[in-house]
Amino acid sequence: MPGKQRSRKEWIACLLEFCIPAVMKTGLFQSSKLFHLPDQDEATDKTFVVQFFAQNLEDCNEFIRLHHNGIIEEMAARFGSSVLSFATRLEAVK
Repeated sequence: MPGKQRSRKEWIACLLEFCIPAVMKTGLFQSSKLFHLPDQDEATDKTFVVQFFAQNLEDCNEFIRLHHNGIIEEMAARFGSSVLSFATRLEAVK
């Protein structure tokens, strides 16, 4: 478990020091939130999710088109196959 905890700390540090700032630097999002998914078996690695908030879907599409792959490639270079990324666009109803 010490190795997993170290990796987890490195992963969170990378999210906070590289990934989130890199996404926000594009100017296409107004804010972000980092979440932990608590309903998982403790025997597995913890899952963290970053949600970014954009003004409109066009900004999300532009980010995915221009920036998403480069940021994910950098994360994969640091953490290998431990990185899972997907982009889901949500539109607020109310």
